[in-house]
Amino acid sequence: MVMSSASANSGTLNRRWFIVAQRMTEWWLRVCWGLAIRGSQHIPRTGAFVIAANHSSYFDPMIVGAAFHSRPGRPIAREALFRVPLLGRLLYSLGCVPLSQESNAAAIRLAIVELQAGRPVAVYPEGLRTWDGTVGPFQRGFEVLAKRAQVPIIPVGIAGAYEIWPRTRPFPRAGGKLRCVIGEPISPSELLAAPEGATEHLRNRVLELINIAQMWEPGS
Repeated sequence: MVMSSASANSGTLNRRWFIVAQRMTEWWLRVCWGLAIRGSQHIPRTGAFVIAANHSSYFDPMIVGAAFHSRPGRPIAREALFRVPLLGRLLYSLGCVPLSQESNAAAIRLAIVELQAGRPVAVYPEGLRTWDGTVGPFQRGFEVLAKRAQVPIIPVGIAGAYEIWPRTRPFPRAGGKLRCVIGEPISPSELLAAPEGATEHLRNRVLELINIAQMWEPGS
């Protein structure tokens, strides 16, 4: 399970610079790839929640950040990225938290701290970006987080990102459309009582949202 973000209100986050960078990124996605977002009414106005999205592209954290700009999250980045010249300094300036990608336990602990403080956290239950555009199995670490956190889970389906910027390309393609659909919150009790299991129940909800995102044309 890869965790993307926690709170924008904790630690040494440079909030103003973070908001500026986030809004610039959102503008870039909208102008270049027509990013459209649906379902913003499902975002809780207060309290903690977990954002659970499919993971197909380098775009995903940017899209989630744009979709949830009313409840901004603090970026979490792989520890190795902080050692890259210039990029590392940028990550520190944004207040990013370094996290070892190999440690699900560390990610869960950090997520729990943020959620207990009433702040949102974003996770990608597949763990890694897809190689072929399909949604992979969700990792069991997410179920552990759901049991311990006891907060609403907001499913998110992203479409178009893999076609534009898959993990096999160093840069995004020109053209294409980005779509993001935010689903209704899932309570922990609903998730954990699902006959098919918590991870499969959530995965099915995310797949439904991806299908909606693929079919949706804003204004139609």
